[in-house]
Amino acid sequence: MPNVNLAQANTVTLSNTVASNLLPPGMGHYFFNLVNLGPGKVYIRLDGTDPTSTDPQAFAIVVNMNVAPLVSGGTGIRAIADQASTLLSVLLMPRA
Repeated sequence: MPNVNLAQANTVTLSNTVASNLLPPGMGHYFFNLVNLGPGKVYIRLDGTDPTSTDPQAFAIVVNMNVAPLVSGGTGIRAIADQASTLLSVLLMPRA
């Protein structure tokens, strides 16, 4: 599983075969503003488990959907797509 070290604003290309671990730049809590740019669905998990498209615990982000989960620094978000080369926009906002 590749680690993706994030800056404040990012565009990440996701695989449909291997989950990526999206990591914030430091410790603390971050809001991850996630927007699926397509073409496929994106599946995420916040508990350190690799998501799959058939995982009932994974949260699905459809194209043009925006979600903003709160994540602890050091843990990150695991993400995978159901189509190769799906783009995910990630904007990090530290929690004050």
